[in-house]
Amino acid sequence: MKKVGDVTGIGPSNTAYTVKRIIGMAGDRVECCDEQGRVLVNGEPLDEPYVYEDHTFRPPELTCSTTPRSSRCFPEIRVPTDRLLVLGDHRSQSADSVVSCRGGVEAEGCARFVPVNRVVGPVAFRIWPVGTFGRIPSD
Repeated sequence: MKKVGDVTGIGPSNTAYTVKRIIGMAGDRVECCDEQGRVLVNGEPLDEPYVYEDHTFRPPELTCSTTPRSSRCFPEIRVPTDRLLVLGDHRSQSADSVVSCRGGVEAEGCARFVPVNRVVGPVAFRIWPVGTFGRIPSD
């Protein structure tokens, strides 16, 4: 029997879904950060106007080269075959692919990847928070 949450995405459902943004695909190298605190994919900085409450990054006193390091920083991670690296838009509260890598310098074994075959599809409509209600444009 379907629950209201299965149809609307609001309230209890039979299946748990996680909504994250795909940042890296198989073979990509993803790291954070450049001098401006941006995520790099294959050496190119991302423009991420959708990020909400990111981890603190304050050049020159709190960066990836300072002690202590900014918790925004994570070492270069290569995305394995048939896997995706995902990040949440609310970075400071997101349990995403790099949550265990943040602030570290060693990438070995810290990242959690999503199997490609577990992706259900894109988010097309948002109802919360109220100020962002509406259709989500596809990129």
